Amino acid sequence: HQPLFPAEMAAPADGYAPGINPDLVKEAMEAVAAVAAESSTAPEVPEDLELRKRLDAFTEEHGKDSVRQELGNAAKILQRLSEDIFNVKLHA
Repeated sequence: HQPLFPAEMAAPADGYAPGINPDLVKEAMEAVAAVAAESSTAPEVPEDLELRKRLDAFTEEHGKDSVRQELGNAAKILQRLSEDIFNVKLHA
């Protein structure tokens, strides 16, 4: 009975397939992580104080829970619009 894989083809102790340089894999993974970290970092935007006043007044008038629900619904619709701009049902 002959083994399916010769001993020289067995995966090395580092877990990578034969011929794969673990140092290059590590370097590539670090580069991918760095790019992901850069793309997820959004610049800070200063708070709009006038908008904050309007939101506070609206919240006081309508109640915190009601405002949270209304704005949450609006955010869901806007997200759906951004994901599917050709959906005519969302434009009505």
